[in-house]
Amino acid sequence: MLIGGALSSGTLVAPLAWLAPLRHLMPVRVLQPLLATRTALSLAFGRLPGAVLQQLAAMLEATPDALLREGARLATGYFPSLAPLCPVYAIHGDRDRLMRPPLVAGCRMVAGAGHALALSHPQAVTAFLNDVIDRTT
Repeated sequence: MLIGGALSSGTLVAPLAWLAPLRHLMPVRVLQPLLATRTALSLAFGRLPGAVLQQLAAMLEATPDALLREGARLATGYFPSLAPLCPVYAIHGDRDRLMRPPLVAGCRMVAGAGHALALSHPQAVTAFLNDVIDRTT
């Protein structure tokens, strides 16, 4: 199941894809304070309550540099050569500013949701999960 996710880095929006080759040149701890601002988090994840934005900033601060680097590497450099070997179910926000929806048949789009749709639209995600469970059991 993909919840605001992707099957490859090919779904990243253009500005992120263009920055991908530079990711190894960017010092994580220098960028971290910029990425953890309310403005940057809101641009990336959409409209979220202040407490959620504070939680995201705290999580970013607590994440070890090595994990941030590996996450950036995987997010920008994952291009699998094989198609998925199992059924894939996806839900995606129609206002996701980080990535386009995955090319998955029946991808459920959530109106008004950004990249953090599990935080902004938990009822829609719960309904999606229940529907997938009902279809697959």
